[in-house]
Amino acid sequence: MTRDGSEIKICEWNIHHQGGRGSKTTTPDWVVDELKDQDIVVLTEFPTDTRSASSKSRSSIIGGLQDSGFVCSPSDNRRGNDVLIAVKKSLITEPELEFYCPNPYYNEDELIPENAFVQLKIKGRDLVVVGVRIRTLGQDYKGRKAQFNWLMEKLEQIGNHPVLLAGDWNHGRVCSSNEDWSIGVMMDCLEEACYSVFPKTGSSCLAEPPRCRFPNDHFVINRAQLRLENVQYDWEFVDAHASAYKWASGDSDAPRLAKVSPPYPDHAMLKATLSFTN
Repeated sequence: MTRDGSEIKICEWNIHHQGGRGSKTTTPDWVVDELKDQDIVVLTEFPTDTRSASSKSRSSIIGGLQDSGFVCSPSDNRRGNDVLIAVKKSLITEPELEFYCPNPYYNEDELIPENAFVQLKIKGRDLVVVGVRIRTLGQDYKGRKAQFNWLMEKLEQIGNHPVLLAGDWNHGRVCSSNEDWSIGVMMDCLEEACYSVFPKTGSSCLAEPPRCRFPNDHFVINRAQLRLENVQYDWEFVDAHASAYKWASGDSDAPRLAKVSPPYPDHAMLKATLSFTN
């Protein structure tokens, strides 16, 4: 971050908790190491506080981030996955954060994404940070769109604050023409509401031919008040921790990982620099 707070380093990362399925080991310590130089972090598929390994991973990540100067705000779903929002203390003007996280598993009659909302002041400016993961619900794309609709209603209630959304939107491949939920449906809805989506290309989880990649992870901003630069899917952690990963393809522009088991992250780190427009 610049000294005057004009540029803020942000990162969203799906760290592959997968609802605790098949995970008998804790998240590796290097996950926190990869995040230490960021200012705002959003983690999706964050471990819940239920099973033994999940609880240990949760405590380890939160403790590591706190030791690195972050204030941590995790959801508490007790099922599925949680979402964590972490913000550097040095960035926050007022110590009290407004935090809420409607539980998506409390009432299955209302389709809600895994989520967390934090409202804070950065250098005296209001900012709302929203972490989100659209639940896959098998192949129920209408159900995924219903979760998105719930989120859009919540955004309308926020008012005129600058809003940064970060998460895993589970819309499928860029070549999908699904009329219920796809990257095209998502972008059309958000653009109409004066939000912008970043990035629109690339691959955050699986690499396919260029016309059909998988950019499931995105930042979303209300473009009148916020600006994003240097947006990238960062895969460098894979090479840095090669013992946990194997490449299934040598194409560096479209990396393809062999199957990755939890709790090792299987999505790229989505990074950018955030600033206010005025």
